[in-house]
This record gives sequence, structure tokens and C-alpha cells, in this order.
Amino acid sequence: MKRMARMLALLMAILLLPTAALAVNADEPAWKSDTQDKGTLTWYLNLSWVTGVWGEDWTTAYMKEKTGFDVQVIVPAGNESEKLNTMIAANDLPDIITLGWWEPQVADLIAADLVLPLNKLADEYDPYFGPAE
Repeated sequence: MKRMARMLALLMAILLLPTAALAVNADEPAWKSDTQDKGTLTWYLNLSWVTGVWGEDWTTAYMKEKTGFDVQVIVPAGNESEKLNTMIAANDLPDIITLGWWEPQVADLIAADLVLPLNKLADEYDPYFGPAE
């Protein structure tokens, strides 16, 4: 359970970082205060069977509209473990990584201090996040 929480923390860390320069308001989600174009996030899905393009289906199009982020989804063409291990070894990691808590790379990412605690990031960058849980 702790590992899963840490992975969620990494995801939220990436989404919360652009709000760091904004004034923090505990009464409103930080993303609502930040109206600038956020750019592109890279998101690795450790699932070789995933297809589709971010922003083309209604769910991801809505997320893009509301957050201002465009997302470049990276999916391994073959062996998931090989692709992720290569990215870790090359220190060429995407902004967000989605993988199962049982994957051995979770421990590698935690040991390398590449996973951030969601609660601490939320406290610093978006205090509204805690009460909205």
C-alpha cells in the first residue's frame, strides 16, 4: 500500500509542480489559479497493449481542456520491463510513470529517491488538495 501511495505521489507531484510560482489559496484548487499554457508532460504507461492518442477521446480531451497540459504518452513496443529499466539506467525518465505496485522497478525508483510524497507536495503547492480528498 505504501508503494502505491508513493507512485500516486509521483503523479501528483508532476501535476502540482507548475503551480509552485502561484500564490497558494487553500479555498481553491491550485490548477484553477494557473491559467497559463502548461506545455507537454511525458507519461510512461508500463502497458504495451495501450493504444490511442492523448486528447482524442472525450476523457483525455476534457483533462487537457481543464488543466492546460498536453500529454505525450509513451508505451513500450515490446517488453515493458526492458523499456523501463533502460529509461531508469539512462536517467531519462518521463514526468509521470504508471506501473503496478508489484513491479520490481517500484523499489528501484524509491531507492533512487525518484518518488515524491504526495501529501508534502500537496501541502506546499495546493493545500486545497487535502481537504478535497
